[in-house]
Amino acid sequence: MSLSVWLRIGVVSVLIAGAAVAVHGQDLCADPTDAAFRGCLRDLANYGSWMIVPAREASAGELQQAIDEIYKDVQEEWTGPLRGRVHVRSLYVYLPLLIALYAGAILIVSRVIRPRLPSNGPPNWRTEKAFIVFGLLLALMGILIERTIAYSRMNDDYEFVQKTVQRFVHLRSPQQLANATTNPCETYFSDDSALVAMCQQDWAAQARSRLSRLIGTRLTSQSLLAGTIRIGESCSVAGPPPAWWNTPGDQTERLLKLGCEVYRAGNSSVRFEHLTGLGDLPQWLAGGGAESTVLRLEDIFAVQAAGGGSAVYRQKVTSLVGPEAYADYRQRFLATSWRLGGAAAIVLIAAALLLYYARRAELQSGSRLWGRAHVRIAMAIVIVGVALCLMDISLFVLS
Repeated sequence: MSLSVWLRIGVVSVLIAGAAVAVHGQDLCADPTDAAFRGCLRDLANYGSWMIVPAREASAGELQQAIDEIYKDVQEEWTGPLRGRVHVRSLYVYLPLLIALYAGAILIVSRVIRPRLPSNGPPNWRTEKAFIVFGLLLALMGILIERTIAYSRMNDDYEFVQKTVQRFVHLRSPQQLANATTNPCETYFSDDSALVAMCQQDWAAQARSRLSRLIGTRLTSQSLLAGTIRIGESCSVAGPPPAWWNTPGDQTERLLKLGCEVYRAGNSSVRFEHLTGLGDLPQWLAGGGAESTVLRLEDIFAVQAAGGGSAVYRQKVTSLVGPEAYADYRQRFLATSWRLGGAAAIVLIAAALLLYYARRAELQSGSRLWGRAHVRIAMAIVIVGVALCLMDISLFVLS
């Protein structure tokens, strides 16, 4: 046979082989034995849409919007205007007011409680001295106690948010998710409440008094809660992963099946290979008790940053629920508190020393100059303190 004939035979053979492989691949992707498992992963991919692979032409998923909202809210507490720095803004109001009240109280005491002036000894003004000293100690202690309470409340607030977000990205066992609508806490939530379907979960037990921060966000939306329930319903009947998922064997079948599509949004699709990062999937599917393995979804949130950097949503989730969650904000809280509280403490101590010396010079030396200075210094501190307090309140309202 001529060379051209051999070439034609070769081309036909290649086309036939390629078609056979394609058909085989299609058959593998439609394998009925994988149907339940594929349906489970399809619901997981749908739940994490936009966060697993880029889907610019598709609408953002509920989970992605929830993460965006709470992440932006927490960031704005420290990077937004002064009004948004909710855990330190009270310092700007009560510190100048505290200094003004301290100076004003000393001035009032010096006029109400007159010193005794014995004929054969120095003036007795022990009450004023005690008020200056103990008032200073009380003011400094008040600053420390208020900052300690504020720090504790901030930690409690962040831990509540962290625990809430964690329930949506560290999924409990399929059986627990599927049964999330059982026995709603109707005592504490109305039938229209966003949390009524899952109020038996331990993270929602405190929602009666601490849910205000989350109301209005998608973390309390019925559609997001319904997404987790839908995952539980499909994955609770999926059984263990098929043999090709994580067991060495026929690598040809495994590689072909990993390329099979399980979810599509517009022109972007999620394939089995995108979900291989779910290392706890076998234990999660088999779990059923309260101590069962949770499924950490952040390991598959691979949407890239605009500049081609690392996975932006994996970073966001880690910053919200990871081991170092809120560490930066806690450091900023401490730095701001020490800076402003320390400055206020220095002003208080300086005012106490100056007013003490002025009053002492007035009483023991009979200095009219220091007597007038005592009143003027106290009045100036009161006026400046009140003015700063009012200015800061106006900044909170207008910012």
